[in-house]
Amino acid sequence: MNPQKIMVVALGRIGDLVLATPILQALKEDNPAHEVHLLAGRNNYQVVRHHPYIDRLHVYTKRPLSTLKLLYRLRRARFDIWIDPKDHRSTESRFFARLGAARISIGYNDTDKPRVFTHSVKPHAEQLGVHASVRVLQALKPLEIASGGARPVLAVVPEAEQRLVAFLKQRAISTYYFVNISGAIPDRTWPTEKWIALLNAIAQEDEVRFVLCGLPRDRAQAEQILRHTASATLYPAPSIIDAAAAVARAELILTVDTSIVHIASAFNKPIVSLHANIYREYTKYRPVSDQARCVRAPAEGAMVCEISVDQVLHEYRSLKAAPGKHVP
Repeated sequence: MNPQKIMVVALGRIGDLVLATPILQALKEDNPAHEVHLLAGRNNYQVVRHHPYIDRLHVYTKRPLSTLKLLYRLRRARFDIWIDPKDHRSTESRFFARLGAARISIGYNDTDKPRVFTHSVKPHAEQLGVHASVRVLQALKPLEIASGGARPVLAVVPEAEQRLVAFLKQRAISTYYFVNISGAIPDRTWPTEKWIALLNAIAQEDEVRFVLCGLPRDRAQAEQILRHTASATLYPAPSIIDAAAAVARAELILTVDTSIVHIASAFNKPIVSLHANIYREYTKYRPVSDQARCVRAPAEGAMVCEISVDQVLHEYRSLKAAPGKHVP
């Protein structure tokens, strides 16, 4: 395809943006001269700072003055192609697509409203069982652009790397497992006593260090884990870019189901992740690292808290015993 000015829209959560990054890679692989823009939100844009396949990053802050400037800038840009891979109804998606006025636009068209996009993406209900990073690539079909893979793509932000290196040096940590205790919602969290039992069991077997990370709201849980786990150190990452830098340097990731799963996939890190036993969620958001073990709650519909320590230990040992083998 001849060089085009292309907008990709990803206004959702951090994990949704990470899972949309294969589109950026596919566009640049199709033609490095494509001018690829990304429209992100105020809560997720940090994770794609310094991204190798973005020529210009636009941030929708929802603040009145900056939003007016953004709308003016987008209107004047005159994009050739507009891609919004979201597979469900969104008022914001429709609004920005109209504003972009690209000659080719790809996105979700409501069945009960006038078409906004020239080409429609498949709705969520028609893609059950399909991973999110594969779903987003289907938005490129109208452009006849093939992709070399569905793994997310990220880059470490230099200042975040510097902060991490200083932290590790101060605590004499050379190698470590990254542990994320925070889930986006309470149903995706794991009890404190189970984390303590798991980390102590792993440390006894493999004598590893743990770098613990979590949201500020989970600080009390993190401190309780630290009091009972001698091999763990808390990394108070100030933002998602710091967490991503710590993931990129880790030997292995232990995490509940959240955006850290997808960040680990972007850096192709060995991972053991904990998931609710909900088919549509698990199949859409499981890790795609080459070395991955997914631990699902024991009964259909069960939440992460019902996963046992023995289940996680079993999958961890399985991963350690079969390096290089991908388990979907």
